[in-house]
Amino acid sequence: MNNTFFQALTVLIVIGQLIKYWYMKEVAKFPDAIEKVYKLNIVIFIGYAIVETTIGLKNPDQQSVLLFNIVNVWSIIMNAKGLYNWNKEKKIKSLIMR
Repeated sequence: MNNTFFQALTVLIVIGQLIKYWYMKEVAKFPDAIEKVYKLNIVIFIGYAIVETTIGLKNPDQQSVLLFNIVNVWSIIMNAKGLYNWNKEKKIKSLIMR
């Protein structure tokens, strides 16, 4: 893959972060926005993992960047778990509200 792909992916990650922070601000008014935050976080950390893995594998001087994948994987798992719990909570609420 060429550098243009990684430059574009980096820009998309930053834009995703900005959108995520906007949704986080809206959670107080619209609690359902948290679902979008979880989903965006999963996509963002997958993007980080792609960029950081490629940097670490292509350049031997940057191999320590691969350690960030521990945080990326942990973040993906925690956001997936949060999304699962949020959906379970919504389902329970809808059953109670009947």
